[in-house]
Amino acid sequence: MKITLAEIKSLEASLAKIFDKEVNIKVAYRLGSLLKKISEEMVLLEENRVKLVKKYGEADAETQQLSVPQEKAQDFYTEFNELLQVEVDIDFEPIPLQAFGDISLSAADVMRLDGKIIANNGIVADVEIKKDAVI
Repeated sequence: MKITLAEIKSLEASLAKIFDKEVNIKVAYRLGSLLKKISEEMVLLEENRVKLVKKYGEADAETQQLSVPQEKAQDFYTEFNELLQVEVDIDFEPIPLQAFGDISLSAADVMRLDGKIIANNGIVADVEIKKDAVI
């Protein structure tokens, strides 16, 4: 599955909800494998974000904590947004929604995860979600 770092970042909260649910052992294994792969990408993303903070940041005189000053913020965000657009290839096939059993997820979570993590073909508990529907 090709996915940008920005997409992975946006999936984090919804994925956390799934990881806390009781699912069958096969689904749990696949989710654990996915979590490991995503965690590796997020660690690399964070390491590179810190490099950008070091590049553009200045240390506070009292705390020595780095922060990006306003005059360099645009350059920082431009580079960081470029980084977020990097596409990574994660070996993962979406899991059919039915395999999760009786779990509760919000419509927003399902829409975020649809096609990436959950293969639900637009159907959630007998309610069809149209891809271009306005909610």
